[in-house]
Amino acid sequence: MSIFLVSDWHFNHDKPFIYETRGFKTIKEMNEAIIQRHNALVQPNDDVYVLGDLALGGIGEHLDLIKQMNGWLHLVQGNHDTSKKWETYLSLPNVIEMGAAFYLKYKKYYFFLSHYPCFTSNFEDNKRPWQRVLSVSGHTHSKNEWNEGMSYNVCMEAHNCFPVNIEDIILAFKREDYNND
Repeated sequence: MSIFLVSDWHFNHDKPFIYETRGFKTIKEMNEAIIQRHNALVQPNDDVYVLGDLALGGIGEHLDLIKQMNGWLHLVQGNHDTSKKWETYLSLPNVIEMGAAFYLKYKKYYFFLSHYPCFTSNFEDNKRPWQRVLSVSGHTHSKNEWNEGMSYNVCMEAHNCFPVNIEDIILAFKREDYNND
């Protein structure tokens, strides 16, 4: 069983600045690619932390898309996840928990998972990654691997519309660490 993280699926988002910047000509093409790329990596019993902004548009239109996503979904609320949408997500068979943010311990690492980039340390450059709380977020739609403040970016744009394995995130923090443990 693996753990994956992703944010900002933006299923059915009808603005070209979303689907065209991701390299798609239509919303339908983007939706299908996100599902295909996700399911190519994620197995049915994997855990997936979705850090907000699952979909836009009518609720019924995107529930079927989210049902197609492999894995057990742990959802963090984003700025486009309205209260009404949020309530309907609980009815999905692959959603197991929802929250404003999550604190996750994996092996010897501690992660703070949120939609919005945030600081989780006091720039403790002398501490190795396993001695800090590591921030993972989305929201920015940046193509960069890192958001401000050493927050790892799991937005669709930063990873060619693929989710990111937690082991790869750990390696990214180690690469950025001055001390490399």
